[in-house]
Amino acid sequence: MKNILLFLCIGLLFLGCDDETQPSGGGQARIIVNCPGFIQGQETLLASSSIGTLYLPGATDLNTVTKGQNVAVSLNYQTPSMCKNVEVKFELNGNVIDTRNLTMGGFDASSTCQDGCYKSLNFIVP
Repeated sequence: MKNILLFLCIGLLFLGCDDETQPSGGGQARIIVNCPGFIQGQETLLASSSIGTLYLPGATDLNTVTKGQNVAVSLNYQTPSMCKNVEVKFELNGNVIDTRNLTMGGFDASSTCQDGCYKSLNFIVP
């Protein structure tokens, strides 16, 4: 009788644990922008996204996002006529999910840099 009662208690314990819900995606996200050789005062870098804005290379604050959400990022990088590499990272829950490497610079739409001086990117939250 004690063995049957013991097995029933263990069975109820395991069945009770199955009610936990697993996260369905999303969490805390931020955009990180790196630009080697950035010259403060001579260059302007503005990264605006649906989860924050930054005016120099760096990172936005952490923001809550949900699975499937589109995080749009707009970059405006003005340089005195030279193209520079810009790295844009999408970080979710402390892990870099996606990295985009761009070549940007110039002052207007006539920029000869591969990605111009204005660029829009989209990151989808997994």
